[in-house]
Amino acid sequence: MMFRFNLSNYELLLPEVDFFIEKIQLNTSFSFAKLNHAFWQMLNKDQPWLGIFEKIHKAETIEECVSMLKNLPNDENFMLGISSHGPPIVPNVKEGVKIGSEKSVISQLEKHIDINEKLYYGQMWKSFCIQKSFMNFMKCIGGKRVVLVGMKHLSDVGSFCGFRNFKHIVVELNTIEKYKNDILFDLKKEEEKSIIIFQCGEMMSFWFIYKLFGKDITMIDMGRSLDIFSNSEIDENTKNIIFDIEDQLWMKSVSSHAPLRKTFI
Repeated sequence: MMFRFNLSNYELLLPEVDFFIEKIQLNTSFSFAKLNHAFWQMLNKDQPWLGIFEKIHKAETIEECVSMLKNLPNDENFMLGISSHGPPIVPNVKEGVKIGSEKSVISQLEKHIDINEKLYYGQMWKSFCIQKSFMNFMKCIGGKRVVLVGMKHLSDVGSFCGFRNFKHIVVELNTIEKYKNDILFDLKKEEEKSIIIFQCGEMMSFWFIYKLFGKDITMIDMGRSLDIFSNSEIDENTKNIIFDIEDQLWMKSVSSHAPLRKTFI
């Protein structure tokens, strides 16, 4: 089943997790990248998002990602997720800061993405957590080669999910710009049919996925949905950059809706 809803004149698609499980079962490689509210609010110069991106990224990397939006792959197996707010069950205001802005996001979408572009709901993987279907996908890829590009608090993802052939490329938000080309070089060497999952800031995940698309691998920006597998502390550098990351508001809100670590596997 495919749900459809509108963000102004843009239609966003939200498939069920079986849509992706079927692709894995058919051995069809695909990519899901996302650019959620923070990216668009940064382009709109909304604070604190502009300041956060300026701390992490070089101006030329931001400009490169913007140019990529004008040349998205014309391929049904390249999917771009968009959202104007965080997950629907999360409060829209944190410490006086509005989380998301439909006005800002739509304003920037209209500048950079064609109205006829096929788009998906950017908070999709968190939705699968809420629906208690996320682990069905993780079990489906358990026998594949799985590479995680993510922060160090995700080091236990492989063991929690029972991945038999797992590699974790550890990244930190404050150094990812410095090492992005080295990481890209390593990812280009991955074997065909590998699964690469990302949690390294949605813009950098988009950058990696765009650069790698065309290889016979599956790439998914799962973002902070992966935090349900973490019991580790967020490092201080990351806390200083992302003002709300320690709270994991969406994860706390979902705890009464979806099983967490003790019952998830």
